[in-house]
Parts: sequence; structure tokens; C-alpha cells
Amino acid sequence: MEEQLETIRTIDNSFSFNLEGKSKASTFEFPEHGGDPAVFKPYSNGSLDNLLDFSVCLNPMGPPESLAHTILGAIHRTGAYPAPFANSLKLRLGDYFGLKPENFLVTHGSTQLIYTLPELWKPSQSVCIIAPCFSEYEKSFELRGIETHFFLLDPEKDFDLRWEVLEPYLKSIENLGGVILGHPASPSGTLCNKDLIEKLLRFTNKNQNFLIVDETFIDFTEQENFLPEIIHDNPYLILIRTFSKFFSIPGIRLGYGIMNPSIQKQLENFIPPWSAGSIELEVGLMCLDETEYMKETRKFLAKERARIGDLLNSFSTVQLFPSDSCSLLFKLTDNSIYPETLYKNLFKENILIRNCGNFRGLNHRFFRVGIRTKDENTSLINALKSCLG
Repeated sequence: MEEQLETIRTIDNSFSFNLEGKSKASTFEFPEHGGDPAVFKPYSNGSLDNLLDFSVCLNPMGPPESLAHTILGAIHRTGAYPAPFANSLKLRLGDYFGLKPENFLVTHGSTQLIYTLPELWKPSQSVCIIAPCFSEYEKSFELRGIETHFFLLDPEKDFDLRWEVLEPYLKSIENLGGVILGHPASPSGTLCNKDLIEKLLRFTNKNQNFLIVDETFIDFTEQENFLPEIIHDNPYLILIRTFSKFFSIPGIRLGYGIMNPSIQKQLENFIPPWSAGSIELEVGLMCLDETEYMKETRKFLAKERARIGDLLNSFSTVQLFPSDSCSLLFKLTDNSIYPETLYKNLFKENILIRNCGNFRGLNHRFFRVGIRTKDENTSLINALKSCLG
């Protein structure tokens, strides 16, 4: 019997596995992120038009119905330059959160803001990333030559973050400049409890360390978010947010940060003017008015997340992790089932899921699936049944 390929190797930030499960067969390179189905075309049964892409985490309801009307209505604005630093959207965000316009920095997607954050660090300082976490944070700091430390959460403890373990680790880091925390975390979808965040805030404020909280998935949760309202009392707190995921508009690149005005002024020096175009700004204003859409999304997700979670839990070959977000993370526990085989068989069903082998602290036996419509989620479960037995 030919040897099964059990490991995944890193090649140019991609992840490669053997589609045939054999060491001599050709390899396939995973994209580093979800949402790139074109690379899977050679292995699918036909057109990608019918592909169910569970590798991304977007609102299963699709964009708000008012999106098309908003874009058409904004076309006449494209004949003139927009405000260089998105003043209209900052003003509306201020009303929405009960803050001032100068508390906001609008960017070309949240990724642009992530790559600007290292400008706040001195060259001698280091950063601690609570992992697993969105990989672009690590890249952005390493590109600037900033020493990066990782506090790895244990999957076997459901990624539970405990202050009595985190605090001594942070104290052991020399020249700590700041901490990065996902809330909810990616790819686990778990939220931190309020008590821990408050302790972390006291620590970072006392030591004049930045606390970067990634809230790109926070709108999917049912937890009341208290962080924006305390931004004035926490000068080193920065919240990272985006319109892309909750409003299912990843093609509209629009993100923003919430922070102290003095920090906003520093970072805005590194953001090019006109980072958000006229159409993006109008779409952002529209999204903030979609209160019923927001309510219906959370209601649907709470119910569907529980339903799909129960079905995944019925598989004896996987371990499901708790999630408060728009996705579910599971691990293959049966070593006779190879991750590459699961991928290959799902290709045949025109289903794409996210392998999480490139997240620090995880390996290639971990997978994340975004929650889609009820019928599409049922198709995923049926396909997994045929693959996992």
C-alpha cells in the first residue's frame, strides 16, 4: 500500500497536500485565506457557478436589499472626488456609537488598517498575538521587523483564555508594545468574557501598551458589546471593524477603527487620502441604517448555528468547538480519515470548506465552515455524511 501523505508543508504562504493521499501523486496548494474557489476548479465536477463556498464567513442572508439601489444612486457621485478622509461616514459612525467623528478611522477594508498598526510601535518594542488569530496581524508586524510573540490557546480547552495564565506571560515579554486579541476569535468564533477584557485593559493602560481588539465578527454575536462606549476611558484601546462580513459585501472594501482621537491622528498620517470611494461611503451609510436586517441576521444565525452544531456533533469522527459567530470549527478525530481525502470528496460535491492548518496553534485536521442558508447547510451536512461515514 502506498504511503499516505499525513503532513502539510508550507510553500510560499500556501498549504500543499496530496489530493490522492499518496506521496508520489501531484500536490495541490491551498490559498492562504478562504474565498478563492477558482483554484479548486480542476478538481470540481463542473462549473464553479454551483459551488457552495463555506470557506468564507459572510452573512448568509446576502447583502441588504437596498444595496443595489444605493449603488445606482451613488453613481453620479463618481464624477467628483469624495472627501479625502470619509468625513460623512465618520459623522454617521459617531451618531451610531455615541462617539465623536474623531474617534474613527475609515480605511480601504480592515486589512489596510491592520497593516498600518505597526506604525504605533517603536522598533525596540514587541507585540503579543493571542492565537489562533487572523494571520495578517502577524504579517504586518513582521514586515516592520517587530518581534512577535504568540500566546497559544488550547483547542482541548475550547480556546478558553484565562487571565491567571495570560498575565504572567505578558509580564515575561521584554519591551511589550501591545496585545492583539480576536473578539470573537478567528477561526474558533469564541468570545472573551467581559471580566477578562477589563483586566487586560487595566494591564495595558497601566503599562502604556496598546490593546488591539479585532471585532470584525462581533456583529454576528448576540453579546452586548461594551467596548466602544468605554473608548474614552482607555487611551490605548483600538477596535478593528469592517462592513464586509456582516453585510456580505466583501467586494466593497470598507473598514474602520474606533480609537482615542490622539491615536486616530497618528494613524491617519499613514492612510492615503481617498481610501474610501464615493460608492463605498454611500454603502457604509446605508449599512448603518439596516437595523431590521441586523436583527433578522442574529435571529437566524442563533437558530441555525445551534441546528448545524447539533448535526456536526452527531458525527463520531469529528470534534466540534463552541462558537458565538457565523462559522463553526471542527477537528477530524479519526486518524483513518485524511484531511486531503475529505477535501477531494467535497470537491466532487461542489463544496468548499476552509482548512485551518495555517493558523498558529492548529494543524491540518482542523476545518472551519461558514454558516450559509438552511438548505445549503443541509447540503453540507449530507456531503459530510457521505465523506465521513
